[in-house]
Formats: sequence, C-alpha cells, structure tokens
Amino acid sequence: MSDTTPPPSVTPPSAGADVPTPTPRPPSGVDWRLVAIIGVAVLFLIAAFVNRKYYSDRKISAATTTTQTQAGPPRAPRPPQEESADLARQREMESLMMTFAADGAAYILAEPPTPVAGEDGKSIAGVRPGRLFNVTRTVPGVRPEMLARRGIFGAQTMAFADTFPPLGCDPEMRMAQPVFKPAAEVAMDVLTDAQMVIGLRLGDDARAYPVKMANWHDVINDVVGGVPVAVVWSAHANCATVLDRRLPDGKTLVFGSSGLIFQMTNVPYDRGSGSLWAPLARECVAGPMAGTRVNALSCVLTDWKSWKALHPATTALVGAQPAVQGVNYDQDPVLPRDYLRNTFIFFPVYGVDVAHTPMRFKSLVFGVTGPDGKSAKAYEAGLLLKEKSWPIEDTLGGQKVTLNFDAQSGILAATHGDKPLLVERMLWICWAGAHKETEVWQEETLRAMLKPVAPAPPRETAAPASETKP
Repeated sequence: MSDTTPPPSVTPPSAGADVPTPTPRPPSGVDWRLVAIIGVAVLFLIAAFVNRKYYSDRKISAATTTTQTQAGPPRAPRPPQEESADLARQREMESLMMTFAADGAAYILAEPPTPVAGEDGKSIAGVRPGRLFNVTRTVPGVRPEMLARRGIFGAQTMAFADTFPPLGCDPEMRMAQPVFKPAAEVAMDVLTDAQMVIGLRLGDDARAYPVKMANWHDVINDVVGGVPVAVVWSAHANCATVLDRRLPDGKTLVFGSSGLIFQMTNVPYDRGSGSLWAPLARECVAGPMAGTRVNALSCVLTDWKSWKALHPATTALVGAQPAVQGVNYDQDPVLPRDYLRNTFIFFPVYGVDVAHTPMRFKSLVFGVTGPDGKSAKAYEAGLLLKEKSWPIEDTLGGQKVTLNFDAQSGILAATHGDKPLLVERMLWICWAGAHKETEVWQEETLRAMLKPVAPAPPRETAAPASETKP
C-alpha cells in the first residue's frame, strides 16, 4: 500500500485491493484563473466599445461637482470628463425601461395601474387602468428614451401624468381652476414682496404667477388679454415659458403635466391627443401631433414688489378651486435649496458640446430670439450687471437690436425698431440645448473668465537655523 492519499475526486478503493501509486500529472501550462480574468477584460472592452459607438453621435452634458480643500489655494473646477455622462446615461436607461413596443407602435408609461380602495378603506374594490403616451411619431433627432422621468424631491416617488396637478381654465377638463386676486387684495401670508413671480402682460391685462405655486403645478392654463395661454414652469432650468394655446386650425389646446423631462425642461402634454411638447422648442416632439408648432410669448421672472410697481393693476394667482389636497406652497417639491449654487444637473441635455462651452452650465442667461424668429443670442446676467450705461445697441442675426436692462427688477427688454423681441431667462445649458447655433454676447470675455487660474508657485522660505550651512 502506498502512503499517498488519493485525491477527493477519486472513488476510494475496495478493501484489500492493490492501489498503485498515482503518477503526478504534469502541469498543463494553462492558468484558468488568468484565462477567466482575460475573458472578463475582453468582455469589458467590447462593452465599452459598443457603448462609445452607441453614444458617438450624441454630446450629452452632465456636470461634475467641484470640491476644495481647506488648506492651500482653491482649485479650479474640473473640466467635464467622460464619467460626467454617467448620470445622463443612467437617466436614459431608466427612461428606456418605461417605454413599450406593441404592434409596431411605441409607448411611454403615462400612469401605472392603481388599486381602488373599498368602502372600508382596507379592501381593494378594483384597479384603475393605467395610461400610455403613444410616441410612435417623433420629430427628427428625438427618441422616446430621451424623455426622462421626474422624481419628487424628498420622496422616493416617480412623477407620472398630472402627479404635479395642472391648473385649467376649462371646467369640463376636470382640472382645478386658478383663483386670482387684485394686487391690493393679496395677503402677505400668500405672497410676500420678495418672492419671485412669473409676470405676463398681454394687452391691458397683467398677471403674476408665484413661482412657489408653479413649483406644484408645472402647467397653468389661463386666458390673458383674450389670449389662451399655458404657463409652463421648469424649476430644473429656472425657466418659465408661455405658450399660445391656439392652433392654426382654430383649435385651442389644454395642457397637463406629463411627469417627464426633455432637455432639462418639463414636458406638457395636450389633453386632446396625449402628445408631448417641448416648451423651449415651441413644438410637439412626440405623439400624434409631432411636428406641430405653437407661438411663445415673452414673460419675466422678477420679485412681486417690482412687478406690482410696474403693473399696479395686475392680478395674481393665489390658489386653486377646489383646493388641491396635499399641497403646501411654502415647501419646494422639486429642488434642493443649493441647486442653483452647485454645478450638478439631474438630467441630460442633448446636443451641447460640453468640452467647449463658453460659460458654466448653470450660468443665468437671458436668451433673445432675433427679428427673423430663428437667430438667437445669449446674454449672461453677470455681464449685464457690469454694464454701466443703458440702453445699448447690439446685432442679432445681422440686424440691429436695442437692449435695456433694469438691475433692480432683473428684467431685460429687447426691441428691433418698435418691435419687441422674445426674451427668455434660464440656465445656460438649457438655452444652448434649445438653440444649437446661438450667439453669445461678449463670448471672449466669458471664455477668459472660464479658464482655470494656475496656482501660484510656492514661496521660497528660509531654511531652519539647524539646517543652515556655515
């Protein structure tokens, strides 16, 4: 009998049998652990190549946060890097999971099925059917997965159609109706002088929509100066857009809130066809009405005190009838308080070359649309504040325009001759995403301000006495 113990995988021999001494097996020369590692690496490289190829025709922006050490000079913000697009890709994948295909059509989940409680409040009496947005038709350059789903700040809840309840002026649409009061009757506990409002004037009518209320409703359907309008507030873009709800065929749209985001702005849907609209493009981007356009109207974002001074006869939104349950206008359900003070953005903006942007993503700009309705120019708010003499002359789309900025109210007005031009205020990244060929006022100055400052070389200090050579 040999003293060599057989390996565990070998069947033990029967008693009394002669067991030959096992001959050691020569090494095979293959390290299977190394093979496994190489295989994983190859798969990773293939996935990275496919991922890069898939996104090669898209320039997706996302900002990286910057940190500073307490000791030493502050470090310059890091330039956008490849990993800065991770969040954008994650949002797109999340949106892709909400899309469906059936019988050659494409859909996005508008509202999931929900149980209906029984009379006792505990049992389930039935299930309310879910809803889908038909996004089979889209405009060129827009895919359904570009429509990201919103979340509700402070709650682990996703937003769906009318999660942020819109206000409407048509009782038949079963929407809460906006309630307005003259400025003199607006109580301080409803709206203080320092709080921001979206101001709109059409004809002899002036209206103010408090931002703190727009945060909860996204879309406010109204009639101002005889014009049916939709006020769309996009907190992530710090932007208000006013759309003329009239179509060329004489129909009037009524908008709701889809719970989706496109180019970092809220996406309203029209309640007639369920089509999805991009407010900055003034266009239906997905759905049965894809390609249909509406007009945009100028509005301002200023404090309530300034708006009252400019328009003493204004009325202001003070609530809804019937009151919307669970709404506290003194709380923000959309953004953390430091959102505008950091560089982080929650949603992708497509078509922006983040490596060559002339200013910070969240720089506040006033975007002016030219007399031709196509040309566009961005005016950075900080540079406007530095300008000493107003009004000033500039060119936009090759034509002369006059601009006048009031630092007190923060309102920029632009005209071409006697014709007022469309002015919109928002974050730079959103304006650049909506206007790919935009001009930039004093662009070279802005680019110089964006360049990181080289750290100062360390000062030479005298050597300690103990190290001083004789």
